[in-house]
Amino acid sequence: MTRTTARAAIIALLSLSAAGALIARSRGSTTVIDRSFLTALSLIPVGRSLTEDETDRYGTLYWTNELEFQYLARKHDPVAERIAVRILSNQSVPGGCCCDFGRFPSAIFDRGIGPAFWPAIVELPLPQRASVLRTMDSVDYGEDQADVPWMDERDRHLAADPALKQIYDALVSAETTDNAAGE
Repeated sequence: MTRTTARAAIIALLSLSAAGALIARSRGSTTVIDRSFLTALSLIPVGRSLTEDETDRYGTLYWTNELEFQYLARKHDPVAERIAVRILSNQSVPGGCCCDFGRFPSAIFDRGIGPAFWPAIVELPLPQRASVLRTMDSVDYGEDQADVPWMDERDRHLAADPALKQIYDALVSAETTDNAAGE
């Protein structure tokens, strides 16, 4: 092998290894999320406190997969978004403390709601629907974060459901009264 041939072979090998590294990196940037935890987490009960066993089961599922869940919900995965609504209705992240729930709504919905949000709301009893809407008021994303601001979404939904609007207005009124009494 001559020097020129050897150099060409080395350059060819280096080019191939560089191309291989690029291919490996591009494959490495793809992340696959195992969504199987969503099936079990979607069974989280609403309308009552979780039992100790349920708190352990659903808390382990949630906290083990917290980042994946948040990513899926923020990308408007319909199952994850439905679960997020159920967590909002319970006013508690399973296995978490009150500060975890305080961060939950904006961690999930600060860029808007997806198409599964309203069908998930309709699954709930009226008082829980009103409670979820009131909790979502704390997120209050605007046009710069989503196509439709939260207040417009909420008001459109309340206008279509007078019974829900009455309960929602009573919640707001009670909170306003409680806040005024505490001052």
